[in-house]
Amino acid sequence: MTASLTDRQQEVCNLVIQGMTNKQIARALQISHRTVEDHRTDVYAKMDVPNSTALVHKLLSARIAELEAKYG
Repeated sequence: MTASLTDRQQEVCNLVIQGMTNKQIARALQISHRTVEDHRTDVYAKMDVPNSTALVHKLLSARIAELEAKYG
């Protein structure tokens, strides 16, 4: 599901899932909060979601489906 995301966008997604704010993500990745906002905007478009809540739901649902397929 995240195959079309860049490595950096995937990093941002993982931190969003952890509940981090843009400023916290920026500090963790040593980039500006504006760059984080740009990455999130791009991720929302690629994942076809309107906001972080929908993004987290979509990503976690996909991970659960992968685990169910793997472990039954």
